[in-house]
Amino acid sequence: MAMVIGAWGFLEEYPDNSFLDAIYRSIQLFTLNFGGGDGPTPWTIEIARWLAPLTLAGGALGAMRLFFGERWKRWRAGRMSGHHVICGLGEKGWALARDLLKNRKKVVALDPEPCAEDADQFCDAGGLLLRIKATSREDLIAANVARAVSLIAVTNKDEDNLVLALAAAQLAEEANRKGSALDIYTHIGSVAYRDLLDRNDILEASSQHGSSIRTFNFHANLARMLLRDNPLETAGHADGATNQERKIHLVLSDLCDTAIALLIHVARAGHYSGGRKVHVHVITHGAKKLLKSLTLRYRALGDCVASLNPIDVDGAEDATDFGDKTGQLIQNSAQDCFTVFPAFSDDRGRIDDILHLHECVPSGTVFRMPIPSGLKRLLDPVLTRKKDLATRLAEFPSPQDCSGYSAVFNDHLDEVAKSIHAVWLSENAEQIGQAEKKAQAQEDLGAFATFKEKAEKLRSKATNKPWESLTEAQKDSNRSQADHFWVKIRAAGLDPKSTTQDVWRDWCTVNPVTLELLAEAEHERWVASQRVAGWKKGERDDIQKMHPNLVPYCQLNEETKKFDRDAVRNLADYQLVALPKCN
Repeated sequence: MAMVIGAWGFLEEYPDNSFLDAIYRSIQLFTLNFGGGDGPTPWTIEIARWLAPLTLAGGALGAMRLFFGERWKRWRAGRMSGHHVICGLGEKGWALARDLLKNRKKVVALDPEPCAEDADQFCDAGGLLLRIKATSREDLIAANVARAVSLIAVTNKDEDNLVLALAAAQLAEEANRKGSALDIYTHIGSVAYRDLLDRNDILEASSQHGSSIRTFNFHANLARMLLRDNPLETAGHADGATNQERKIHLVLSDLCDTAIALLIHVARAGHYSGGRKVHVHVITHGAKKLLKSLTLRYRALGDCVASLNPIDVDGAEDATDFGDKTGQLIQNSAQDCFTVFPAFSDDRGRIDDILHLHECVPSGTVFRMPIPSGLKRLLDPVLTRKKDLATRLAEFPSPQDCSGYSAVFNDHLDEVAKSIHAVWLSENAEQIGQAEKKAQAQEDLGAFATFKEKAEKLRSKATNKPWESLTEAQKDSNRSQADHFWVKIRAAGLDPKSTTQDVWRDWCTVNPVTLELLAEAEHERWVASQRVAGWKKGERDDIQKMHPNLVPYCQLNEETKKFDRDAVRNLADYQLVALPKCN
């Protein structure tokens, strides 16, 4: 504007000059070189000669603000301590940051090009945003990770997240931290890749003193929360948790990452009273090929579910074929519990599957279709008129819920898991003491050696150490047991929605028959989680992943069965640590 107005004024002031001369004189206004005549200055040039330097000064101030503003932020970050560092302020990073900031935590986010709206909200909420690409050790030094409480790597690339996790562990080691370790959480987008890393302890072996590395996966979080809120064994039938005649079915319309996470979670934890496992049906284009590829990654998958049933459909008519074939399955076994997951890819695909399947299954035949909360709100106007469809739909968490603080850090789950491990540690120590005492009481050298050997075996168990010293795989074993608590609550015929005191009181009076069924379910759950993690039956060898108890419950010795019964008895106490113990 300054140049245009200036050129206009110079053409009027010097009509003999060319247009290029006027432009040149106008440019000189930005350098405070007016060069006007002796007469009065035209108003156009007057405006231009003030507007030009003001524009220049504003640009200079803006550049300085950007330059020094970023340096000021880095200076602040470099002096922080006790903060959380989030690498990547995308959907997952912002959901996590929002929860932390709500709890008045100090948060530093690293992202070179965040969404403008998310960045503004993050800064307004009190977060410190460094517009740098979090891919190297130097970037983490800028955020002073060595003095942080946690690092959460949620960039869009798994390889970057892994590099950041390892670099942060190295920085924590070099800093010689005092007090608690640096908690490092790294997001691995592929469910199978994440499980492969965890099975082989890749990050565990690379972690340093002063830090702990834990992987997490958005889809696995979603699967856990989804099945927690929509139990497979109660789908459509209130007595499904206790009626052992009702088979439990899971129907998937594809094998995307979310569907794979669901299937793996069900394989690990989906073991119910009476030895029931889940019948899985995958109804999609190329189902046989997809399942074959998945079972090559998880070789024990077929043993951890009741059946794996691939059903191929015509790729051009997926929704129609899916609805027809799923509807036929449900009608053929209407007394069973069916949970059907429509297409995960997009809302249009889900609506297509939902409506067509609803038309294929006669009214009065019950099953459950969990759908995202956002889609549920979209369909609400329809559901007010179609009550029969509304009874078949259930909500599952939004992506933000699966990336938030509670989903990533799992504080409550970890507290229960810690209690489980503490009780096991105490019982193991008691057994060691008893074996040592019996050894001392023996006069026969052979008997003495036998009890000494037993004590040494108990002492050398890989998990005979404090919670903080366990590997993530060992911690996950306790978390899996804690996660299965509500399955057992329902299997005992109790209401999970009752007050915690009522659940605890009723749990203390569970009859021996139910207790035995729950102990069997607990053992089968443990076997499945071990098998999916790559363990096999054999003489105990934690390095080679061999364990003698990877057999059906009926083949266990009485001492091991008692261990499972005690684990079931103690579950309510783990959940209700503030209440007195059961007798």
